[in-house]
Amino acid sequence: MMARMILSTAVAMIFIQLAGVIAHIIDGIVTSRYIGQAAYSAVSLLGPFIGTLVLPAGFLSIGSQAVCSQLIGNGKRDEANRIFSMTTAITAVISVLFLLGCACFPRQFFAICGVSIKKRRSTRRCSATCTAT
Repeated sequence: MMARMILSTAVAMIFIQLAGVIAHIIDGIVTSRYIGQAAYSAVSLLGPFIGTLVLPAGFLSIGSQAVCSQLIGNGKRDEANRIFSMTTAITAVISVLFLLGCACFPRQFFAICGVSIKKRRSTRRCSATCTAT
């Protein structure tokens, strides 16, 4: 029974990781082909930052899953519901804090990722006859 549960969990985790890799490859193809190499570079440079955002959620979900499973197995369903609600609230608060941090301090977050933001000035002037390329 326990081995079957571990095997089914492992298979699900493998498929989740595989789906993430496939999504990353598709994002790379679409971004580089239709938006350009500079945009693909920007997306790739933010990969470590996105991974850092995902880590706390992964830790909280795996930890709360283990605790809730143990409590439900011991017949403490109400306590398991409280812990689940608490971790959901903590995850929501952390998400809002990251959102506000990214919105208020984008340069600092980019600097943490090793990305420098430089504004490029256009060297050509556009008149009424210019067309988009």
